[in-house]
Amino acid sequence: MKPAPRVSRLKPIRWVFCAFVLCTGSLAGTAADRPASPSTGPTFTLSQFTPGQPLHIVAYGDSRFTDLSVNSGTNPRVRQWLAEQIGKISPQVLLITGDTPYTGAKEADWIEFAKETASWRSDHIVQLPTIGNHEVYGGPGGIANYLKYFPETRGHRDYSALLGNVEVISLDMTTSRYIPVGQSQWFDAQLDHVPTQVQFIFILYHL
Repeated sequence: MKPAPRVSRLKPIRWVFCAFVLCTGSLAGTAADRPASPSTGPTFTLSQFTPGQPLHIVAYGDSRFTDLSVNSGTNPRVRQWLAEQIGKISPQVLLITGDTPYTGAKEADWIEFAKETASWRSDHIVQLPTIGNHEVYGGPGGIANYLKYFPETRGHRDYSALLGNVEVISLDMTTSRYIPVGQSQWFDAQLDHVPTQVQFIFILYHL
């Protein structure tokens, strides 16, 4: 008898894959096959969200925050408008799907990000990001900036977050062209140990 696929061992879950198209370019300063966290359970739990509680979630990515004079590869007018609209609707959780800055190693781009999205923090919107190729543009300092400006990651390049009956799994695409062995094993363990309360899984991966 042919064995059942692994996912069949889970109770019915609604899956959402949040990804954006990868722009061509060098991934300078990335690590090769960097092992992920060995934990099989969620990396962290956001206890303010409880199972059965309705959640207002918005996904947004490829914003490429940088100086307002730059309009090639990013659109400052649209970018500001979208950031403003997110602030107005004030979701509880914002999934950020990569390429947040234009150049990750350039802290001025992150400062511009913080400036244009100040309402997100004043409204206490939980920001759960993933790493895109622009996060590592300009050298390895981009990852340090990413972790600094997204304290919700708690220092993790890849992580899983439990929010009531929702789980968010964020993968780091910059380790190689494909998901490397260490991260793949961690990801597989996450799917094998989905908490029983979870009904929705969001997977963040910048393609």
